[in-house]
Amino acid sequence: MAATVSDVWRCLADNKSLDILRSIHESQPISIIHLNLSRKQYYSRLAKLFRCNLVYRSGGKYTVTSLGKIAYGVVQRIAALEKDYWKFVAIDALESVANIQISDEERKKIICSIIKDMQTREILFSAEQPLRDIDSQSIDA
Repeated sequence: MAATVSDVWRCLADNKSLDILRSIHESQPISIIHLNLSRKQYYSRLAKLFRCNLVYRSGGKYTVTSLGKIAYGVVQRIAALEKDYWKFVAIDALESVANIQISDEERKKIICSIIKDMQTREILFSAEQPLRDIDSQSIDA
């Protein structure tokens, strides 16, 4: 049975499972003692990684699957965004202030001055597009 997206997120939400995945991804030896896990806890988490198709075993060696590489990359991307947490809070605060109406162009300028990563900017800009489409459709209807 194929793992669902929620199964993968649930598996990655566990820090110890993520540590195991990282170790396999970086081809580092896995130390159960270093992870502070019992054998049962280690193999239970490893089994979840298998069930979610994030790792496989070939020739006695654990390897990250293509899905596992992508999932690990997404987790790394989210971890990198952690440093910008307060910038996102500031952007959200601008949008939630009822007394101030900011045009889309001003909002984009503010985001460009605060957020330096182009991919993050594109995501923030594309996130607003569907809302404008919905608003214009409801007005025309």
